[in-house]
Amino acid sequence: MITYQIKTEISDGVEFVHTEIEGIMNVESRNKAALETIKFMREKKINRVLWDIRNAKLDYTLIGSHMIVTNLDKLGVTEKDRIAVLYELDKEQHEHSKNVALNRGIFNLSYFTDFNEALKWLISGK
Repeated sequence: MITYQIKTEISDGVEFVHTEIEGIMNVESRNKAALETIKFMREKKINRVLWDIRNAKLDYTLIGSHMIVTNLDKLGVTEKDRIAVLYELDKEQHEHSKNVALNRGIFNLSYFTDFNEALKWLISGK
């Protein structure tokens, strides 16, 4: 079970959505939080999100990590959106997801273990 908070923040004049997730996250709870985050982004007309899962433990297999990257469009993510995933746990799964994104030419999604690096990438737009 997870708990999460979705809010807006501003850094260097750039507004972004910050979703913080804690707990044990399965595919269903991940997708629910992702859909709510995307809905919030659309309502606020913001296309950048910091998906902060440093305090979340993944409760799904490597294929679950693979599938989220290859199915971002089914969640409503567009090429104009920018997603920084900030993690500490489950390094192998996140490294795999990062490689899947790069191999498929998905450059608006990246993975970080350092908050400042994630924020820098997110607000830079590059």
